[in-house]
Amino acid sequence: ADISGLASLTKLDIQGNLNLEFLPTSLGTMTNMEELHLERCPLRSPPSEVCEAGCAAVVDYLGRIHRAATTRELYIEGFELHSSHKDKFDVQIMALSGLRTLSLSQNRISVVDEEIGEKLSSL
Repeated sequence: ADISGLASLTKLDIQGNLNLEFLPTSLGTMTNMEELHLERCPLRSPPSEVCEAGCAAVVDYLGRIHRAATTRELYIEGFELHSSHKDKFDVQIMALSGLRTLSLSQNRISVVDEEIGEKLSSL
């Protein structure tokens, strides 16, 4: 869903939405966002490490993915991500096509799953 038309939004409370798995990357364009309540949402994207870091981190993370759809360059650095196993790697990143650059530095990733490399074979 594209919610970028709500650019003035400063607070979003969507807690307790048990069927909510993804936040739209367009949320990353909402730089006025000050409060984001995601408690009790079983989100797959953004990952829990990002959500736990707070509103600014979520907006930043989603904004990077949103811009990467155009720039074909994605820098997901310093988010303390723990895993890049295909079952945990952000599906919104996996859905990007034509990436030329993917940087995952300054995270806690110990192993990159082979399927991620195959999926992102255009790198």
